[in-house]
Amino acid sequence: MPRRQPRLGRRRAAGAAAAWFLLFCLWLWLVDGAPPEELWTGAVAAALAAAATVAAADAGRLRFRPAPAWFLDAVGLPPRLITDTWALLGLLAGRVRGGAVGGRYLAVSRPVRAIDARTCARRVLLTLVVGFTPRTLVVDFDREEGLVLVHELAPRGPGPDLPLRRL
Repeated sequence: MPRRQPRLGRRRAAGAAAAWFLLFCLWLWLVDGAPPEELWTGAVAAALAAAATVAAADAGRLRFRPAPAWFLDAVGLPPRLITDTWALLGLLAGRVRGGAVGGRYLAVSRPVRAIDARTCARRVLLTLVVGFTPRTLVVDFDREEGLVLVHELAPRGPGPDLPLRRL
C-alpha cells in the first residue's frame, strides 16, 4: 500500500504540470506579446487554475472521460469553419440587401441521458464540436428523451449537417 501513494503523487504532479503548461500556452496564445510583468501574472493564474483542476479531480468532482475516437470528429472542423464563415458572410451581405435568412431547430438523437463521466464528456464535446462553426449551436440537451437540440442557421439540405459521426 505505501508504494501506491508515491505513484499517485507523481501522477497528480504530472497532471498539474501538464494542466499548467496547457493553460499557460493558451493564455500566451490569447494575449500575444505581453510584457514580462504580465507573463508572471499569466503563469500564476495558470498555476492557480491547474491547482483547482487537480483539487476537483481529487475530490471526484471532475467527471470527464471521453472516448479517444470522439476527437476524430474534430479533424474536419478547420475546413468547415472556413466554409461556414464564408457562407455566413454571404448571408450577412444578403441580409444587408434586404434578403431573408432562415434557420431551423434540429433534435438529434444521442446517448446523453446518463450522468456518468462518459456522458458528461459527450455533452461537452458535442457542444464544442457543433458550436465551433458559426452556423450551428447546441441549444439544450433533453436527457429524458436522449436528444440534443441544435439550431442551424441557413440549412444546406433537408437533413442535419453536423460533424457528429462518432459522438
